[in-house]
Amino acid sequence: MEPLVSIVVLNLNGKKHLKDCLPSLQRQNYKNIEIIVVDNNSTDGSLEFVKNTYPKVKLIASKKNLGFTGGNNLGAQKAVGKYLLFLNNDIRVDKNFLLPLVEALEKDESIGIAQSKILLWDRPETIDSVGCYFTFLGAFWHEAYGEKDKGKYVRQREIFGATGAALFISKTLFQKIGGFDETYFIYFEDVDLSWRVWRRGRRVVLVPQSMVYHKHGATTSKNLPSSFWVFHTFKNSLYVLLKNLNIGYLFFIFPLSLFLSLGGGFLFLLRLKPASFLAAYRGIFWNISNFFFILKQRQKARKEIIFSDSQVFSKVAKKLPLSYFISWPKDYLKLWGKD
Repeated sequence: MEPLVSIVVLNLNGKKHLKDCLPSLQRQNYKNIEIIVVDNNSTDGSLEFVKNTYPKVKLIASKKNLGFTGGNNLGAQKAVGKYLLFLNNDIRVDKNFLLPLVEALEKDESIGIAQSKILLWDRPETIDSVGCYFTFLGAFWHEAYGEKDKGKYVRQREIFGATGAALFISKTLFQKIGGFDETYFIYFEDVDLSWRVWRRGRRVVLVPQSMVYHKHGATTSKNLPSSFWVFHTFKNSLYVLLKNLNIGYLFFIFPLSLFLSLGGGFLFLLRLKPASFLAAYRGIFWNISNFFFILKQRQKARKEIIFSDSQVFSKVAKKLPLSYFISWPKDYLKLWGKD
């Protein structure tokens, strides 16, 4: 008997995305599933669309926007499957995508999280995500983003962090480690979850035989750089380090990460974008004003350590390639200069 998989699809005004996502889930070959749509208080008719068109879908309507973290935690609470698949609503899935994920966790108890190979929706030969890796600049590098999928990523491999766009985990483990940390609201919560799974002695892997197709940034980056995006990105990129890194690494890595954040925020001012500048610095200083809260979160996160940071990084930390330092200024100057 195939184990039951609960597929949690988070939605906020994504009716147009659900019209593609939900049919693809119903067409896939693994049949022992429940589909859960968690609606974060949409105003675009999403609720009515799901109720009327997909009556077998379990629909959970939140009266407020709980963010990526709170919405997915709510879906997980209501799920009854052995496994949870967190899936973005702007994704369509390959008809054979689910079985490889199930088999990976069923056959190897050392695996805690599995991620699908994520390709771009409109360019299916191009990679969106094959997982991220820790770097000693304090950044999390998404290897191969934008590259052609030429057969390099065909075998299961260890990664540092699985993206929340297509993240597969047992419900038991998800509950045991406390689910998504709702402090993040959105962004970096998947890195944090993966980090906690690694520390518990379980591995995070890419399962490339599972393929999905993503409208990259369709749900959050339509009007970048919005103050919302800037605040949560700057806040969470520092919070994830303060919460998780051991003292030895934190002493060396955090000052550089803070310096880069301060410089990146200042670029908004140079580009005459005061709202974004203020949002960036609010995000940075959130970490200062919440020092004692972060200390408590840190104490919780670093309990029951089986794999130390050194052990984890020896497996899934990488040096940033030279191409990153060439493309990063160009890409971010475009973003900082965007109207």
